[in-house]
Amino acid sequence: MKIILLLSAVLCGANATDFYITSPWKAISWKAGSMATITWDIIPGGPEVSSVNVDLMDGDDKNAHVIQNIAAGLSPSCTSAQWLVPADFPMSKTVFVRVQGHGNGDGVYRY
Repeated sequence: MKIILLLSAVLCGANATDFYITSPWKAISWKAGSMATITWDIIPGGPEVSSVNVDLMDGDDKNAHVIQNIAAGLSPSCTSAQWLVPADFPMSKTVFVRVQGHGNGDGVYRY
């Protein structure tokens, strides 16, 4: 069984002010039971971010909802998260990843 898009652990290493997702950046499939990795780059100059969450989302642009939190409260210097794809995770063509930064005001969201 293969899964379209999916991800918990972390590699860290500059304080984030903004970021963009570098992987996955297009439709991909991960095999159930495998480790999936999400990566993002830090972009200086955006809103200050004090922590980062990674969520697995499902739905279209107007109806997206969180189906699983992959990682929460990560250091803003972290640039990746890993997740063990559950063996029973259902297939979907509308699953995607959200990397969300939290700071002193509105959040910074990247899909």
